[in-house]
Amino acid sequence: MNVEEHLSEARSILARALNVTAEAIGDHATIDTLEDWDSLAHMRLVLEIEQHLKRELSSTEIVELASLADVRNLLTSSDRMTSEQLR
Repeated sequence: MNVEEHLSEARSILARALNVTAEAIGDHATIDTLEDWDSLAHMRLVLEIEQHLKRELSSTEIVELASLADVRNLLTSSDRMTSEQLR
């Protein structure tokens, strides 16, 4: 996946967790700018990401999720790790 694909996937995951449309998630969306991103939505986000990645997130990864960019970066780094493991 390239950066744009990761961003699109991150936006979809975040939208599902917040129960909003993907179009409602701006490129610079953060936990502070999205009214629907509360503690319950954060746990739904964690579950969505874990299902997508097919692994549990570490407590550090969970705490550091605070923006669309953070979700994208997590997907990107996990994708890189998987690619390296396949080599």
